[in-house]
Amino acid sequence: MRRKIFFVLLAAICISAASAQEASPLAKLSMWNRGVFNFDLSAGSTNVGPSWMGGGGGVYNSLSLDWSWKDVSWTMTGQWDGDNWNNPVNLRDYSAAYRMFSGFVSVSAGKVRSDGGYRFANFDTTGFSTRIANAEPGVMLCLYPLKGLSFGAFLPIPVGSQAIAMTFGDANFGAAWAIGTIAIVKASYRMEPDADGNKELAAGVQIIGLKDSQLTLGYRYLDVTQEHDAFMDAALRAAGLSLKAYGDLNFTQGGLYYGAKVNVEYEFTGTPFVSGASASYGNGDVWYDDGLQVAAYGRYGFAGGSSVQVGGNMAYKGTTLSYGAEIQYTISF
Repeated sequence: MRRKIFFVLLAAICISAASAQEASPLAKLSMWNRGVFNFDLSAGSTNVGPSWMGGGGGVYNSLSLDWSWKDVSWTMTGQWDGDNWNNPVNLRDYSAAYRMFSGFVSVSAGKVRSDGGYRFANFDTTGFSTRIANAEPGVMLCLYPLKGLSFGAFLPIPVGSQAIAMTFGDANFGAAWAIGTIAIVKASYRMEPDADGNKELAAGVQIIGLKDSQLTLGYRYLDVTQEHDAFMDAALRAAGLSLKAYGDLNFTQGGLYYGAKVNVEYEFTGTPFVSGASASYGNGDVWYDDGLQVAAYGRYGFAGGSSVQVGGNMAYKGTTLSYGAEIQYTISF
């Protein structure tokens, strides 16, 4: 029932936007859906995976509605576990934003999910640091004093009442500076504790002035677990060939962990076909599974970012060798 109400509300909003005055643009409706199906040939079993956002493995769905007009914008995203329809739709985030004083100030309020431009992510789209507004109720304020320079702050305000000192004690901050076409520097500090009680400090620089290539270097510190993380992300593109590499070091609780991944893809010019291969290795680091893993795949792309991908993989962990096949699809519009 909740699911039906959700989609009825979306339809009603779209209709009302379409019938609004001509000066107002139409609302934009977008959807993202991905499914991964594994055939573990070495174990003679099948399964779905991985798990996204704690919503179950295999199929992940999100449906977004965005609207903007002049300096006002609004967004709402629902997500649900596609392989378990008994789970209700989760209204992941919803917020309104307003830019004031000729773009000098931007204010967002609601259940805000935004990094404000203060967060780096590796090429697998894994965020190395946490968003300053991570899909929770609150107010985010961003200032743009100079071209390329930004400062942001998010104040989480829970639905239930709590002491004012606790609210301001959980504020999160970010800063970003684009140095012309040479580099982008980002930093963030989250006073709001994570599941282990950590406050998080992160900083990084991305070199963008290199021809057909990009390099990102970063650092993160978690205070309670005394964790130090360093990462490197690089990308190179030439004549239909795309090479991406990622590596990180994690020093925590007296142990040193590491991980690295390389991915190469070739796009057949004038066709929707892409072939690729990847290899990763680690000893139990934060981002990738331990052991050696290799994969090769072929992908057929459709308009709007949709695709179907088929491939094979092999993993060696300790003394165990496993291998299998995988089918992955993405629907996006």
